[in-house]
Amino acid sequence: MPNISTSLSPINNFRIDYIRLKSPYGDGLDITSEIVNFTMVETVDDMTSGTIVIQNRANLTGILRNLTGQETIEISFASGDGNIGGVRRTIEKIFRCNNIGYVSDCYSSSPNSVIKIELVSNYNIVSETNRISKVYDDSNSVSDVVTDIVETYYPDTILNTETTSNIDYPLALTISKPYNVLKNLTNLAVSSDFESSDFRLFENANGLNFVSTGNLLSVEPNFTFGIPPDGGSLNAGTGSFIPIFDLDAYMLADPRHNYGAATFGTNLMTTTIIDKSFDFTFINREEFDEIRPYMNDEPTIAGYETIIEGQESFNHNMLYSKDSIYSSLIDNNGAGFPKANIDVMEKTRLNSKRIMVTAAGFTDLTAGDVVYLNMMNIDNANRNNSALNTNLSGKWLITAIKYNITLTSFESEYTLINDSNITG
Repeated sequence: MPNISTSLSPINNFRIDYIRLKSPYGDGLDITSEIVNFTMVETVDDMTSGTIVIQNRANLTGILRNLTGQETIEISFASGDGNIGGVRRTIEKIFRCNNIGYVSDCYSSSPNSVIKIELVSNYNIVSETNRISKVYDDSNSVSDVVTDIVETYYPDTILNTETTSNIDYPLALTISKPYNVLKNLTNLAVSSDFESSDFRLFENANGLNFVSTGNLLSVEPNFTFGIPPDGGSLNAGTGSFIPIFDLDAYMLADPRHNYGAATFGTNLMTTTIIDKSFDFTFINREEFDEIRPYMNDEPTIAGYETIIEGQESFNHNMLYSKDSIYSSLIDNNGAGFPKANIDVMEKTRLNSKRIMVTAAGFTDLTAGDVVYLNMMNIDNANRNNSALNTNLSGKWLITAIKYNITLTSFESEYTLINDSNITG
């Protein structure tokens, strides 16, 4: 079993236990030494995916017969912990091969070829080969339905599901794909534990998650991203500080999008096919702020961005049927708001800031974790006047991680989002 841990430099301090290619015929081969590059992407909005590029010098196509696209890739790896031979959490994944491509070097006198394989989660494959035909009555909660589907169609899954309220009327599923049903259930769920209804279905290193944004943001960060002080070397790993070597603040503010969406409020119109009447439910920014606390000290919206009283635009308008399954969300003052109002405002506000940071590979973090970012505004004329950057610093939610692994290096790219600034 290969064990690759080349140095105490974090980008080179990691371990690959194995990368195995298995055919549907039962043949298997450890291809760790053959990889050119392996990437894996986790996101809070979908299943895990990836790609792998391998050399064909070991005659893989001959050993495993023809590659058909029905193969699996099994991988186990971990980042180092700053000690020789020591590692953080081990991540083990099984992927299904999807698209397979061959790239040949035709210019060499002894042509070499590599194989590039697109990797998809097994959840997607199972969903394409199974169908649900079942009725759940209104004694079931959405989380009950999620648990039943996962236990039936994905029995080996580690499931992290949040407790939800009951469905409002029987839910009939006819010839439905399991994954599609689970994804659609995020639109029906209202949390019983958090005043949140923006549910997400995603796969990460912890398993399969069916949780609300409020749940994710309720966890305090265990790790801090930042630049090492005094030009310190990038040799972290033993503590909770993760040094970064690139930061791209590519969307720190997008007011035209946010103002045009649901930053200042939402207007939900509901109707019924019986009498064709309309009801309107308004929620403004101040009411929403009482329901959902900010991640940090103060909102990203500046004080001068105000709305004239009586002239609220409620730029986001929605039309729903009263004869539907969604439920109301109760705020701290006892007022009920349909989940459609809350969902769109949660999504809009949380996406008001977005950045990307790159660091040495680190397997103790996964998509859906909250981290702290500590960044300084450097005064080049007088370093003693440097101060904390209140826009970049603070709590951030990891919305996506891209792992990049070769035989000699391991990097992670993190996409972070948040809804607020610190006061400094």
